[in-house]
Formats: sequence, structure tokens, C-alpha cells
Amino acid sequence: MRVGVLGGTFDPIHKGHLEMAKQALLRLNLDEVWIMPAGNPPHKSNFEISGRIQRFEMCEVACKDESNIKVIRSEFYALRSEPNYTYLSMEKFQKDYPGYELYFLMGQDSIDYFDQWVEPQRILNACKIGVFLRSESDASTKERCLQKIESLNSLFSGEIIPIFYCPTAISSTEIRRMIENGGTDEEISQYVTKDVLSYIREKGLYEANKYFDVKEIKKHLEEKLKPSRYMHTLGVADTASSLAFHYHYNDKKAYMAGLLHDCAKYMSNEELLIYCDSNGLEITAGEKKAPHLLHSKAGAYMAKEAYHIEDDDVLHAILVHTTGCPNMSLLDKIIFVSDYIEPNRDKAKRLTEIRQMAFLNLDFAILMILEDTMDYILGNNQYLDATTKETYEYYVKEKRS
Repeated sequence: MRVGVLGGTFDPIHKGHLEMAKQALLRLNLDEVWIMPAGNPPHKSNFEISGRIQRFEMCEVACKDESNIKVIRSEFYALRSEPNYTYLSMEKFQKDYPGYELYFLMGQDSIDYFDQWVEPQRILNACKIGVFLRSESDASTKERCLQKIESLNSLFSGEIIPIFYCPTAISSTEIRRMIENGGTDEEISQYVTKDVLSYIREKGLYEANKYFDVKEIKKHLEEKLKPSRYMHTLGVADTASSLAFHYHYNDKKAYMAGLLHDCAKYMSNEELLIYCDSNGLEITAGEKKAPHLLHSKAGAYMAKEAYHIEDDDVLHAILVHTTGCPNMSLLDKIIFVSDYIEPNRDKAKRLTEIRQMAFLNLDFAILMILEDTMDYILGNNQYLDATTKETYEYYVKEKRS
């Protein structure tokens, strides 16, 4: 079996990557090409790339109809926390697939500094290397690349093979920029497959940051909230981001919802009543009995008007984070649970179990939270909001179904 391994960040994978794989199949007479998304690329900061699971899933979506192009589904390759140095991956392939003739595929830009990679000789001990050279490059560039390959073949034992091809004139960076700048589906679909585009839209990847600068929001919240409330806010934001990553949701969106979920919490009950009334927000009979519940409604309004949050998902998650609601969205669930389990919380009786359950089954975690909330409210003769009761009944029914 002759196999080419195409590694990369794939943020996102695009048609140019697929064309490279197809060219390698043809030019090197390969049986298969394996796409290897780097879980933790050594040359990129985590702030520069999307979640590893999202990039991995995009690759799977892109290759689902390709019979000879596959994605490596393995914790070692896609989910490891340590940097994904090429020599480690190729040596693992060599061990796992004895008898396979392996080729590591790289772009023209990489060949110039291959001798500076970590353990280049160990890479060549484990596989041959195919280098994609752009056919449209001028003669001097082609000559320089070929001389570099010849030099490397003399410097190291092994074989580096040039592959001339005509690349698609696009990069992942340009695609991200197009999406951030509001590019249309018609424009972007020229460069990524229809299914990858659908995935990007569904997850809200690469969308422009419509929010204020996070540092400015934090500064403003720190000035408004009590120190303990501010620390709780940061804990909810971090927990929401972690849960979002775990459940393949947009972690930046979840972080912002967590950061602003208690933005109106600095107001007293009387101030909340006045704020909601003066801004035309409906105050229910239950909220008049328990005005503290209004901080969610006031917070959603404040997030939109004061912090210019236009994302309806974020605003709704803030709105329902205290009482919950039947049939919550994924972001609603993430913020509702994060508010309860964030690291600064320490008084709930089943906190450890709920924290564990949050990363196993969000619905069960929600039900556990609602059960304990109902017990506490009824046991202390406090007011039980109708929405909390409805939410509890909904998730009890969901558990039984």
C-alpha cells in the first residue's frame, strides 16, 4: 500500500487541499492520501486557529465522498495536546502500518526551511517526501526549489520528490478573511465544498467579531460589579468556553454570553424594576414578587443596547440563564450550566457530580441543577418562578422519553 500523508492546520480545509491530494494520488501513483489535521500545530498559537475538533470535522465533511482520500481518526494525530511534530506522526504511522510505503506531502513554501524542522532525518527515515511545486512559478523560482531539494537529498539520507501542479489560488487565511468580511455563500463556495460551507455557517466559524473589545468589556464589568460577582463572571465565561469546545460549539460566542450573563447584576431589586419599566420590558407578576430574577431580562437588554451585542443566540442565553426554559438551545444550556458549576461556586450539594455530568450529558446536568434548585427553593419557602417549574417538568419528561 502506497499512502501519502497530507498534514496541516486545515482552518478551513479548502478545494486546493483536495486538489493537492488528488495530484499526489496521480503523480506518485498512490493508493490513498490521508488527511492529517494537526491537533496542536507547533508553529501556531491556539488563538490563531479554530478548535481541533471543528477542524477535524470539517476535514471529514470535505472528504466524505472521496474514495481515495481519508481523514485520520485517531487521538494521537488529531486530539493530542502536545505539539504535532511531523517526525512523531510519521514514526507512529511507520509502527502502526508496517510494510506501507509512506509519503509525507508538503507545500513549496515548506521546503525552504525543512532542514530547520524538528528531526528532519527521522522524518526521512520513516517516509519519503513529496513536495508540491507550483507549475506557474517563474523559471528562477523553479530552479531554486529544485536546487534546494537536491541539496536536501545530499544533506539527508532519504528521498524528496518534486510534484509539479497548478494550485488553486486561495488560502485558508483568505477564506477566513472573506467570511469575517461578510462574504456571500456564492463567493465562498468557489473555494470550499458545499458541505464544508454548511458546517462553517452552522458553527458560526470565522464570523466577524461583532462585540466590543473583550478587554474593554472586562474593564467595564470590573468597575460595575462587586469583586466576587466579577470573579464569578470570569468563571462562567471560561467554563462556557470549555463546554462549547467540548460540545463543538463556537467557543468565542459562548465566552461572550458567559461574560455578559450578569452584566445587570450590580443593580438593586428596586433599580431592576425601574430599569425594566423605563425601557419597556415586561415585568411579570412573578418577577414583581422576586425582582432579582429581572437581572437576566435587564442583562439581555443591556447587552444589546450598552454593549451592542446583536447575536440573538447570545442575547437569549443571557435572558434564560437564571430560570432556564423548556427546549433550550445548546448555547442556552451551556450558559445555564456554566452559571451553576463555574469554579468559584462551592455550596451546591451535588456540585462535583454535576460538574462531571456537564461534560457527559448536558440535559442530565440541567435536570440535576433544576432538581437541587427546586429542593432548595421549596425547602426554604422561597418563591418558585413558573418558568423554572416549567423547565423542570420539561426536562423530567425528556429524561423519561
